[in-house]
Amino acid sequence: NYTRFSVATTDRWKDKDGNQKEKTEWHTIFVPGKYSETLNKILKVGQRVAVEGALQYSSFEKDGQKQYSTSIVSSNVEIVNWGSEASTQTSSEEIPF
Repeated sequence: NYTRFSVATTDRWKDKDGNQKEKTEWHTIFVPGKYSETLNKILKVGQRVAVEGALQYSSFEKDGQKQYSTSIVSSNVEIVNWGSEASTQTSSEEIPF
């Protein structure tokens, strides 16, 4: 069993003329094992999360061209409640299975 979801990171800056610029990148997160079942129940679209894990690189062919992808195999996902002192942390070590 595993859960796969995407996380967006957005970088914002001002260019040399003072214009606001923004770049958003999407990252694929894989959560293996029974931990994934718990995340399926508690994660909601749009929630802010902090993810810990290892990078996994892979390649595949698409339309005759070699494509590359980078994913994160997560060992920990923390739901982050910005603007509040409370946060909910779920770790594969803390979930009793």
